[in-house]
Amino acid sequence: MQNIDGIAKVDGKKKLAVENPGIDPGTSRMLSERSTITPLQEEERRLQVEYLAYQQQEVDKQLERERQIIAAKEAAKKELNKTVRRKKRAIKEKAAQVVQSSMIQRRELYSAFDTAQTQMIRALHARKAEVKVCILQWQHTL
Repeated sequence: MQNIDGIAKVDGKKKLAVENPGIDPGTSRMLSERSTITPLQEEERRLQVEYLAYQQQEVDKQLERERQIIAAKEAAKKELNKTVRRKKRAIKEKAAQVVQSSMIQRRELYSAFDTAQTQMIRALHARKAEVKVCILQWQHTL
């Protein structure tokens, strides 16, 4: 009870208890609504089960989406690895071709140098011979 300005105020349950002695207001209400509570409780339970099933369905959908994302990620990772290996192999092959081409060019350069050197030596020998002939002719003229 609350006392305000000397007047006693009583809440609804206590007032009912005073008016109907021997019967608790909560109990009387429950007894009168017992038949209506059961269908309500059943409906509430059914809705709860339905809601829980919906939540589980949403969780399952989310898990399936996550699985799909993980699978797609793994597939992309495999494809990326294949691409990287393929490109590395192509780079190695290209490097081998460059080395081989370089060796061929070097051989051709050496061959051209040897040919030029041989021709130069022949030309020098020929010129040396001409100079000797000229010197011998000049010495005979003296």
